[in-house]
Amino acid sequence: MEFNKSRNDLIASLKLELNELQEIFNEAWSEVKIPSYTVTKADTFKKLILAFNGEDLNEIH
Repeated sequence: MEFNKSRNDLIASLKLELNELQEIFNEAWSEVKIPSYTVTKADTFKKLILAFNGEDLNEIH
């Protein structure tokens, strides 16, 4: 429960719109240079959003 409260507090304090988060993600992605054959950029962003929403990433296929 404490983790969810902390996560929600963090998200609320960021006050980012989805497009702003996408821009930050795109910049970070280009710096990290993850090979596209390991994981796609689109799938990674989708999982990031799901994680922010409290989804269990182990349940996502």
